[in-house]
Amino acid sequence: MRQLSAVDIVAGNARSCNDSQAAMSGYMELLKYARQLGDQKYMARACFNMTSLLIELRDTSGALQMHAAHLEIAEEMNDDAQLFLAHGSAVAVFLITGDWEKAIYHQNRQIPHACAVCV
Repeated sequence: MRQLSAVDIVAGNARSCNDSQAAMSGYMELLKYARQLGDQKYMARACFNMTSLLIELRDTSGALQMHAAHLEIAEEMNDDAQLFLAHGSAVAVFLITGDWEKAIYHQNRQIPHACAVCV
């Protein structure tokens, strides 16, 4: 657990220093280690952080891929808070792309659901 926390902190520090490449690498390592340990909480955290970083970088395609991964983990966890975060990320992506219909869909969507509109 400490290793996951340490990787998370390093990635967050890189992001704070505007080193998006190092931050993304750190979040990918966090996801890899969390998956190996079966820690869904850290898996969801890594996906959310990667999604938000990709949104900052205006990589909407990558952000939607990470949104789908985050949503899958959140549904497995049966965690409404994680589902809410995943949908919030999708709303942000669709606001950037100007796809108001999909943004509204995610804003109003009742949870849980299969997010087929995103993939």
